[in-house]
Amino acid sequence: MKKNKKIYGKVLGLFLFIFICFSFFSSSLIAIAYWEYQNPDKTKTEICEFADNNEAGCNARVKTACGQTTTGVCVPSTDGCNSSMVAIDCPTVVNITGNKNTNSNGTYTLLAPIGEMKTAPTNFGDYVDKIFLIAIGLCGVLAVIMLIIGGIQYMGDESIFGKTEAKKQMINAVLGLLIALGAWVLLNTINPKLLNSSVTINAVSAEITPLYDRGATDPKQANGESVRCTPVTSGSCSVANLTTALGVNATTATAMSKICNMESGGTSIASGTDVCKPSNVAFSFGLFQINLAANGIYAGTDCVGLFDRAVSSSDAISPKYTSGFTCSLLPGKQSQYDTCKARLLDPATNLAIAKNLLASNPNKSPWIGDKKYCASAFN
Repeated sequence: MKKNKKIYGKVLGLFLFIFICFSFFSSSLIAIAYWEYQNPDKTKTEICEFADNNEAGCNARVKTACGQTTTGVCVPSTDGCNSSMVAIDCPTVVNITGNKNTNSNGTYTLLAPIGEMKTAPTNFGDYVDKIFLIAIGLCGVLAVIMLIIGGIQYMGDESIFGKTEAKKQMINAVLGLLIALGAWVLLNTINPKLLNSSVTINAVSAEITPLYDRGATDPKQANGESVRCTPVTSGSCSVANLTTALGVNATTATAMSKICNMESGGTSIASGTDVCKPSNVAFSFGLFQINLAANGIYAGTDCVGLFDRAVSSSDAISPKYTSGFTCSLLPGKQSQYDTCKARLLDPATNLAIAKNLLASNPNKSPWIGDKKYCASAFN
């Protein structure tokens, strides 16, 4: 142990000696240095003063050249001002009020740069990326420090136990560094984007495609719309009744009355065109022809999953409108189908479902198939 203490004492003494020598020579160098002002690009200017208490004189000359509010200051010269001199480039004064430190373009300038980042990023993820890289760098620095400490301990400790502990410490330092670097290499190999914390969510758009363009074979009005694109004059789909049943204003009620006329003619019927082939099982019912295969949940939870698919335009058999759709009622679902069909054929239930669909889709997208030949209902 005495020998170990001697070794530690010698190491400590060596560090103290180096520190004292460095401090002495640094003071000596400063004492004989020149003071000069350098431009931001490190070019030397004509402002230079000898160091004998003339740092203040150098700074005074900078303020004379650039104004008393300048941020420019003199620095010790490395070559005695012997380089070629250029005119001084006065630094721009940036006024900071409160916590505002923005340029004319709105970019926030960091008071202290983070690596190469000098302006504030536009999202928090960029900060996380820099912190991640700095953390890996710190792991490397700490690993080197632990290796040095372990090496000194290994050389200075004569006991087997001490050497074993020192060796274990050095091995752990190397393993820690490998884990830190390995994590970065692994993620970068799999996908470099995994190292990017900036999350960008692209806008998602959905287009509702009609089962078909209803009214294609109808006679047309002068404006090109179907002759059925007119409000129903009486019954459940009249404008007066829809204003109350759907809870809408007269304008919306008029548009929905036109849609009802396009869909069913204002009569609660089973569709003759929205049918599965070859079984000829209808899947749209009532005043607003609610699609039981796609929107069965609106008729009740027992009306979900009756068909082999949620029938859409992609299931239409060409030529559309007259040829039906590729779909089928699932085995054992006939009784549920009849119950749900009866619900949708009930005018009050059908109107209640239409009200819910309209509230969820103010653009009337569930009836988008009527838009081409009844555009006025969608304005």
